[in-house]
Amino acid sequence: MSEENVRLHVMIKGIVQGVGFRFFVWNRINGAVEVLAEGQRPKLEKFLELISQGPSHAQVEKTEVKWLEAQSDLPPFTVRMDA
Repeated sequence: MSEENVRLHVMIKGIVQGVGFRFFVWNRINGAVEVLAEGQRPKLEKFLELISQGPSHAQVEKTEVKWLEAQSDLPPFTVRMDA
């Protein structure tokens, strides 16, 4: 049985702009980056773990995480693990 989808909303603060986050998140005017994703919670928890570390030049100081009800209004995405 597959798990129900949930929505993950994350604001990531620190030195997080100009370091490679832009390839998969939104830059905010206040210097943070924002992520909005939906999927099965275990997969989103792994995604959250990865984005909480950020790219190698990022210095993530704080993440604000909200788990919400899925709305099924986002395009599909996959987590790629490039070598």
